[in-house]
Amino acid sequence: MPLLAVIVGFAIGLQFAAPIPQIYVSYLGLAVIGGIDTVLGGYRSSLEGKFNSSIFITGFLGNILMGSALAWLGEQMGINLFLVVAFVYGARVFNNLSIIRRILLTRWSDWREQTRLETEKAKQAVASAAQKEG
Repeated sequence: MPLLAVIVGFAIGLQFAAPIPQIYVSYLGLAVIGGIDTVLGGYRSSLEGKFNSSIFITGFLGNILMGSALAWLGEQMGINLFLVVAFVYGARVFNNLSIIRRILLTRWSDWREQTRLETEKAKQAVASAAQKEG
């Protein structure tokens, strides 16, 4: 569901051709990376059965606001905190992606094994029934 919201938001954004002032571009970039981090974290939580919508919403807003605020504060102090925030969000995005990948691969592997066992059991049942008839 969160991924669908990102896709819909992206599609809506493409429909509006409002240019973004150059001074806000870096903040918007951090907001987008922070939002992606939160969406992937929400998807991960949902796969783990731990999703909580209030945590997701506050995390989404918190990530966006905190990342942008840190970049702004760094700019005021003459320190490029934009790169630090981008690095942290980027690392979290890749960490969430790797965990999501592991969860999905484990589920797929378990499903394949379960299917194999069910097929083997069905073959044994057919063989047993054929032996009783013969």
